[in-house]
Amino acid sequence: YVLIPSLAVTIRRLHDADRSAWWLMLGFIPFFGQLILLIFMILDGTRGANRFGPDPRYAEDPAAAI
Repeated sequence: YVLIPSLAVTIRRLHDADRSAWWLMLGFIPFFGQLILLIFMILDGTRGANRFGPDPRYAEDPAAAI
């Protein structure tokens, strides 16, 4: 019940930081890969729009971020 939603949230966070979802493959590296992914999840994303769309926290129109 948790696998697909957690993948979606992780991919969304990677996209917020302007990283491809392929970075998710780091999770297959024991300990260090998962640690790097955790650090990516903690760091702030890029401000403003990036190649994956507008930043939902700083969008002027909240409907545009959806």
